[in-house]
Amino acid sequence: WGRICFFDAQLGARSGRRTVSYGYVCGIRWNAFKINGRSMLINETLLDISRQFWEAMEHADEVGMRACAHPDCNFVHIGITCKLDKEIEFYTSGAFQPTNITFHSQKAELFGDTGVVLTDCDYSLLLDGKETTHHFMVTEVYTQDEKRWKLVTFSFTALVY
Repeated sequence: WGRICFFDAQLGARSGRRTVSYGYVCGIRWNAFKINGRSMLINETLLDISRQFWEAMEHADEVGMRACAHPDCNFVHIGITCKLDKEIEFYTSGAFQPTNITFHSQKAELFGDTGVVLTDCDYSLLLDGKETTHHFMVTEVYTQDEKRWKLVTFSFTALVY
């Protein structure tokens, strides 16, 4: 992962007839359950897609970003709001060049058919050639598209604490 660091999940216990699994990713508990005998690790899946997207952004990987995001995904930055194509252009053109990303925590939650990942991070990048660092809570909203989770909103909120 280079400058991006995550921790692996540790799986837990079984209880009765249904399988109850749990684990911790960056100190956050996630739950798993079974549907028709198939394990559904929703929180883990959302965190994995989030990691894939962050890695794709770090490496200006257009294919990777498109694989994780809905074509009409919205991005909200401090100074601009844009769609996926423009976001990709910022990274592939070098306008946004990540230099260091420190993840403090990530939390995934499910609200019906909508998944939300909250990522607390320090994000450093060259922005039009100038180094900048901000402490952000990034809100990542996912919906299911053809049985795959797709990013639909990626919003940076600057934190002052």
